[in-house]
Amino acid sequence: LKKNIIIIKNMLNNKIDKMIMEARKDNNKTLLTVLQAIKSEFSNIIHSGNELTKEKEIKILSKMFKERNEVANTYLVNNRPDLASSELKEAAEISKFLPEEVSEEEIEKETRVCISYYSAEYGAISMKNTKDIMALVKKKYPNADGKIISKVIKEVCK
Repeated sequence: LKKNIIIIKNMLNNKIDKMIMEARKDNNKTLLTVLQAIKSEFSNIIHSGNELTKEKEIKILSKMFKERNEVANTYLVNNRPDLASSELKEAAEISKFLPEEVSEEEIEKETRVCISYYSAEYGAISMKNTKDIMALVKKKYPNADGKIISKVIKEVCK
């Protein structure tokens, strides 16, 4: 099992390394910057002794995507469209690695299903169960927005 994990890690690193080389050849600076940032984040997980799972990859990529969009919005509010543009380009490159976005309605529906399942198993739910329910929803939709899940839980707990 340990050998398989090492092989998977090496395959991922090799893929990113190949993409970095291609981006350099094509002189695609935006893609190169994004790939180097992704490789750095993934390497941090691997070198900390943790396993780099598909869920962790998605979580890291989602966080990177969200951060760049937030920074771009800040630049736009401060009348700096030039800086916002580069952040939005990076976010677009990162989004190519993410699974398709799930609609808010689908997340709400799945959250309600998970709440029903959880309450049938453990009894009445409260906001203290948010983490458990969120984990159940994220099994099906790894990039589901936690704010939407939390909002549904709050509605149910009222």
